[in-house]
Parts: sequence; C-alpha cells; structure tokens
Amino acid sequence: MPKHPAAQARRDPHIRFTIPSGTSRHVGHEDAMPAESEASFQTRVVDAAERLGWRVFHVRRSSGWSETGERRIPYVTENGWVDLVLGRHGQVLFREIKAERGRLSVDQLAWGHYLMSSGHNWGVWKPKDWPGIVRELGGEP
Repeated sequence: MPKHPAAQARRDPHIRFTIPSGTSRHVGHEDAMPAESEASFQTRVVDAAERLGWRVFHVRRSSGWSETGERRIPYVTENGWVDLVLGRHGQVLFREIKAERGRLSVDQLAWGHYLMSSGHNWGVWKPKDWPGIVRELGGEP
C-alpha cells in the first residue's frame, strides 16, 4: 500500500490526511469539521489577546531563504519554551498552544513545572478551550 497520505486517500475515501491549507479533514464526510491547525489557532489567540489589550510575545523559529532570496536569520530558543507570553495590567500568562490532538513534549512539561513552581501562571490552550480562553483574557465567551 502506498505510504503517501493523498495516495492512500484515493484508495480509501474515509482516510484522514492533511490538505495544503494545513487543516485536517475526514474525506467522504460532508459534516466533518476541519481540525484547526496549531498555527491557525495561535493566530486566533494572538488576535483576540491584542484586541483585548494584551501585549503578546512569541519567538518565531525560522531559517532558510525568504521569498526574495534573502537569507533568513534563524531565531533560536530553549527547547520547550512556551509559545506565547502575554502581559496586561500587572498580569503575565505563559501559554503553550496546541492543536486539539497536540501533546506536550518532555521539555515543554519541564518548563511548565519550572514556571508554576516559581509562582507563574502557566497553562496549555487548545481550540476546545476557546470560551474559557476568551474569559481568561477578559472578554465575553
């Protein structure tokens, strides 16, 4: 059997695969909702936080070449460091962003432990948590 997901999908119409937009769909079921990618969810969180007056810090990890042919500068950070640091009115949130099925790495768990044991507000946000996220950010669910 072919190993490429699109090739498998041609043989089995009910197989899950990733389409170019980065969302996962269950082929053959019109009522299936696309799973939100981690990047898309993170963008949604950042947009909401900024609209609600939060300062947002995110380390971008990229390298290689830009579309114009210029060398990109790689941004390097400690493995497992949180995706977002949000601050507003004397409050700081350290948040790991995960897709619905995403799991924390050992390094991410270690950072979470370090942050919480030193009194910081650390947590993991997933798309299913959206109403609670909006409430925590100070908006209406």
